[in-house]
Amino acid sequence: MAECIARQPIFDTKLRIYGYELLYRSNAIFGYTALNAFTPCDPDQATSSVLTNSMFLFGMEKLTQGKLAFVNFSRRLLVSDVMTFLPNRDIAVEILETVEPDALTLAACEKLKANGYKIVLDDFVYHPRMDPLIDIADIVKIDFVTSHPSYCEAITKQFSRKKDLIFLAEKVETYRQYRQALSWGYTLFQGYFFCKPLDRRYS
Repeated sequence: MAECIARQPIFDTKLRIYGYELLYRSNAIFGYTALNAFTPCDPDQATSSVLTNSMFLFGMEKLTQGKLAFVNFSRRLLVSDVMTFLPNRDIAVEILETVEPDALTLAACEKLKANGYKIVLDDFVYHPRMDPLIDIADIVKIDFVTSHPSYCEAITKQFSRKKDLIFLAEKVETYRQYRQALSWGYTLFQGYFFCKPLDRRYS
């Protein structure tokens, strides 16, 4: 089974590419067919594979064309020194939703932020214990498939006082969701909708 990288574009409000999320994929062989798909594995292994292949096999510049690369990080990798070997201008550190904001995690995030890395909260679901991470974060990703529309709208208002916090609507699957996200204050967008041909009614 070979490993590879998938990339999903992230767009700004003018539908220009802001960056790419780099995703672990494996080429599993079924009969004579290779299927490029996500295979469940250890998150540290997945991230290590993405980083190694991006930096040394494909080349980050070739993969992202100078745009920001969003890469998932587990707690173990966050508190390690792996980031000291990666250029801060290229990498956005995407903190998995399973990571708890304990003292070591917060210290690692503050160190990364001080060194110029963007901190991204993935699949964010609000709880008061997450406030310290919100204070550090640059970008918050809200899943538009699993989250109720009322939550998607309310969360941007809840943190409107934090003017430099960017909200990213992910898993946007319809034009309606995209327009709603725009009206609610989201300025970055990711999802299947942006891979579809543009309907003339929407142009």
